[in-house]
Amino acid sequence: MMVVPLEVVENLQWPIETGSFTQDVGLPPPRWANSQWFISTTSHEAYNESKSENDRIFNVRYEEHVMILVLFALRLSTEHMVQVICQGNEDQWHHIVIDCFHYAMAVFSRHSNGVLVTPDELIYQWAAQGILARTSNEETGTYSSKCSYVHRVGRVILEAFQKYSLLQLPFLPANDSDEATVTAAQFLAYHDLIAEGTTVQQLFENKKNWISFAGDRGWHVSRQWLISEQETNNGPTALILRGCSQHSLVLSKLDNLLDKLCFLRALDLSYTPLESLPSSIGYLLNLRLLSLRGCRHLRTLFSSTKTRTTDSTMNISSYSPMSTLCHLEILDMNGVPLSHLTQDVANQKGNLMHLDMSHSEITTFPSNFFQDMSNLEDLILVNCSRLTDLPHSVAELSSLTNLEVTGTQIRYLPQNIFEEMQKLQSLKLINNKKLISFAESISRAHGLIDLHIEGYESIMVEEIRLEKHPTLVSFMLIHAPYIRRLSLRGCRNLESVELKNLGLLEELDLSATAIQELSADIPNLPHLSQLVMVGVPSLRRFPWHKLKRLPDVFCLDQCADRKNNQFDQVTQVWVNDFRFFYSFDQTVVDFIRNRRFFQHFYVQIAPCITDCRKPQDVELMLHNKLQEMVQKQTTYLDVYSSCNAEVNSVTSPLTAPLRQTDRHLEIFGMQQKPDGLYYLLKVTRSILVACDNSVSCLYSMGYNPGDSSDLEECELHECHKMERVFSVNVEDLKNLRNVHACNLKRLVTFCTRYCTSAFSSLERMHLEYCPRLEHMVPLGIKLPCLQTIDIMFCYNLKTIFNYEDSNDIISYQLPGLQRIRLQELPLLQHFDYNNTTIVAPMWKELHIRGCWSLRRLPRLQDQLKMVKVSGERSWWNKLQWDSPSHCKSYEPKLPPAFASFDKRVEVTSYLR
Repeated sequence: MMVVPLEVVENLQWPIETGSFTQDVGLPPPRWANSQWFISTTSHEAYNESKSENDRIFNVRYEEHVMILVLFALRLSTEHMVQVICQGNEDQWHHIVIDCFHYAMAVFSRHSNGVLVTPDELIYQWAAQGILARTSNEETGTYSSKCSYVHRVGRVILEAFQKYSLLQLPFLPANDSDEATVTAAQFLAYHDLIAEGTTVQQLFENKKNWISFAGDRGWHVSRQWLISEQETNNGPTALILRGCSQHSLVLSKLDNLLDKLCFLRALDLSYTPLESLPSSIGYLLNLRLLSLRGCRHLRTLFSSTKTRTTDSTMNISSYSPMSTLCHLEILDMNGVPLSHLTQDVANQKGNLMHLDMSHSEITTFPSNFFQDMSNLEDLILVNCSRLTDLPHSVAELSSLTNLEVTGTQIRYLPQNIFEEMQKLQSLKLINNKKLISFAESISRAHGLIDLHIEGYESIMVEEIRLEKHPTLVSFMLIHAPYIRRLSLRGCRNLESVELKNLGLLEELDLSATAIQELSADIPNLPHLSQLVMVGVPSLRRFPWHKLKRLPDVFCLDQCADRKNNQFDQVTQVWVNDFRFFYSFDQTVVDFIRNRRFFQHFYVQIAPCITDCRKPQDVELMLHNKLQEMVQKQTTYLDVYSSCNAEVNSVTSPLTAPLRQTDRHLEIFGMQQKPDGLYYLLKVTRSILVACDNSVSCLYSMGYNPGDSSDLEECELHECHKMERVFSVNVEDLKNLRNVHACNLKRLVTFCTRYCTSAFSSLERMHLEYCPRLEHMVPLGIKLPCLQTIDIMFCYNLKTIFNYEDSNDIISYQLPGLQRIRLQELPLLQHFDYNNTTIVAPMWKELHIRGCWSLRRLPRLQDQLKMVKVSGERSWWNKLQWDSPSHCKSYEPKLPPAFASFDKRVEVTSYLR
């Protein structure tokens, strides 16, 4: 036989004791025939200090015969366990990992049958051997069932095995040496390492532990090298006959063998041609796992043979040999076509925690079948197509955590079934087409985490309300064609919702949940007219790019839990992150412009907690406080009223506030870069940006000079990073009508000289409290529709129109201009540096306050009427005129002499 070297260390840099391969890693010692250890070192020092007297240098001539098993593969799996499970110490997990890997080697061999082993089956076999027992350092305080713990730990172990190429499921035996190098399990099985061969006659030798047969070929893993002298091996604890045929010797003698295997903890008879149970199964009092999965010829759990008693024989066909298995924990009868059960099958099953009776032909259970199964945690009834009802005793399963009822004929669930199931965590009701009502009873299962309902076709139920459930995390409703209303409001732990094939669903409420991502299947439901998601702080994505439609009423708010359920016929979105619109793409823009959906929307992007208010809200608040103050000091009430009336009569009202359009966007108090708004801005008609420290200009929010925009109204408030509103060619802002900028500390200009195209629809410009503003717009900008200019409290403003090369500009066209208001602009000297003539035939009013440096008003051409000027008398008297016609273009409307005041007096109030 060929010598197979097993490389356990590659590129060893430091000396190592070879005994650690067995003690720490769990590898068998190299005392087997035709086996050697192979250690590759990087230095002579590591080689000399690691080798013993009998070790020698080994030259590998054929790489295909060497499997690279790094020494720390299992140790790395242990570290993975510690990191994920976060409990127990590393040594405990290391022994568990080694035991699980060795047991897998007993299940899988190069002679394994073609029947694949599922992860759950392998995990349950580990659990039956006691390998996955809870660690002593397990955290307390939260309930975790034994089954859920076993599943969680087993899944992590399998994940580590796959990650470090130790074992991969489904396991496929290697056919040649090349295939055997994919995983360690394939290599060890191919070369008959770890597992040793055995026969039926050797079953009862005490040194054997885990035994498996495929036909007449048997192998076992006993790991004598890991058993100390004080420990003893009483006999086999696992017998795996998975897929053995009727011609198998061990299967034909099974009834005479089992009574001698009294220490057996796991018996796997899955996918065998058994027609009845061996009567000697009743002797396996230590049995924890019995798998009859896939035994399609087994139609009864009774025995058709006679069993041996002390002095005589007796026929026990009147009861099932399973009745004595008092320690049984896992019973897998998936695929066993049973049509009848008796109560004795359930007797003494107080330790049973997993029962799978899927694909059975049973019609009903005995009335007290589940009465004594106080520890049952998993009850699986999948595709029990003849099952008509569940007994009332199922309500006594107080430890049940997982219930799956699929493809049955059940019409009603037992009354109050879920009131006692306070530990129920997972419930699946699938394709029970005759089931009438269940929602009200489900709401009483206060420990429920996962709820899956599918194929619910009752025409008597149109509404499901599962509100304020305290523990629900996942909800799935598929193919419920008659449900019209669904409410999961107040399920604050709900993270995942999946809804499909709900042809008549009209109203959906997911408010006050922890939903993280919304599937496109939900808003695309064909008849959904109302989708409410208020108070969903965990939602980070919305499937804009997959939308085909959107409900008429769509309200989404990441922050607030609004109490009222009355929403306007408009899409309302309140979010706290720009990235929420990352998937909002050109397809959505085209749908909006083609009037498919999203025709009316109100979108607000702001932190959930912000002190920023809209400008009109601030003004209203100050006005109310002033009124309250005056009312308390009645002495000045008449003065206040008189002054207020005089102001209203002398000065014109301020520019009209922002007109909120049918597509409105508001941004408040954001500190992050506004990424993700590119396409949303293209369809926005009005925008309000306030208290923002991230936007330097509107272009930085996504405007592109080559793209068209629907923007009509723009208001900017306390955007202290903004230096200019527009900085590039704005050719396609042809719909912009109103711009209102207030309290922009860094604003230098409204737009740069490179904005050479026309604001063809701009009607109003309002700039207020912009202390660094130097000029408004270049002279080259065309403003054919501009009607109103308001500039107030811009203390650095020197000129309104500015252009470096304006010498060749003879006149500036403002054909629609009607009113200009200039207030508290102490450095303003000119309308433009070159005193360019302005053609503004519709100009009617000029209101000026506190512009003491302004000495010249612009020359006018083609003026229809004189411009009425309102300003301080002392300012008017110091104006300079080029000609009498220049002066006659303006008509002063000055306050009376007694109302004038000294310009050097600090202005504290504008009440006159």
